[in-house]
Amino acid sequence: MNAASDLQPVQGRSPVPRRLADRPIRRSFYRTTMPRARLAGLDLSRMDFRMAILSGSDLAHASLNQATMIETFLIGADLTGASLYWTVLYEANLNEASMVGADLRRADARRAEFHRVDARRARFDQARLYMAFLDHADFRQGSFTETNLRKADLTRSNFHMADMRQADFSGAKAMKADLSGADLTRAKLTGTNLRNANLTGVKLDGADLTKAVLRGADLSTASLRGANLVGAELAGAKLPGVDMSGAMLDLVLDRSTFSWDLQTTWPDLDHMVPTLQAWMAAQAEKERKKQEKAKREQRQRERERSAM
Repeated sequence: MNAASDLQPVQGRSPVPRRLADRPIRRSFYRTTMPRARLAGLDLSRMDFRMAILSGSDLAHASLNQATMIETFLIGADLTGASLYWTVLYEANLNEASMVGADLRRADARRAEFHRVDARRARFDQARLYMAFLDHADFRQGSFTETNLRKADLTRSNFHMADMRQADFSGAKAMKADLSGADLTRAKLTGTNLRNANLTGVKLDGADLTKAVLRGADLSTASLRGANLVGAELAGAKLPGVDMSGAMLDLVLDRSTFSWDLQTTWPDLDHMVPTLQAWMAAQAEKERKKQEKAKREQRQRERERSAM
């Protein structure tokens, strides 16, 4: 049986499934095996593809909006120009897929695998990529605004000229990644491992790089105006031409451990010290409230145990 036999495109670019157009619930392909299926241009939105095998399939320009693709195999699939808006891709396998210009805005791709994908100019705005594997992949000129990339693996991937404003990279691994020319304005990179990464010309204005690992990273001509670099590891980093106006740095900083030049702009101490003190006070207050909450929860658990 050909699982795609009931699907056909209609006039223009608005294909719909035959005999399913008026149904409120779309077809389920749960655990269906459809390797190398020809589904290009079809409307597959809101369909259930959980654990289905679609490896090598042609899904170019298909609509998969709000589809459920949990643990779906899409290895080597062609998703060029496909729309996966708000699609659930939890633990899906998209290794080596072609995703040039694909739309994954608001997609839930937690723990999904994107090894070696070609996702140039793809859109991942506000997507959830927590603990996803995006290593050795091509995301040049992609869009990741407000994207959750916490603890994701971006090792050796190319994000040249990508728009990553306000994205959250906390705890992510981006060793030897290419972020040259990317816009990471107000991004969160606390504890992010950027060892030996290419950050030339990157825009990190207002970004939070607290405790980030920047050992051996090349930040030549980067803009870090107003960025927070407290506790960041800068040994071996290259900082020629970097603009750190208004940034926060450790008060004791050994500049001999990294390279810089006369074009490097350092923050004004008269501005940085009070700003750093205010930040440290806010962090201390945040930690105090966290400890108080933990104590209240502990007392609550003790009362519940005594009442049993």
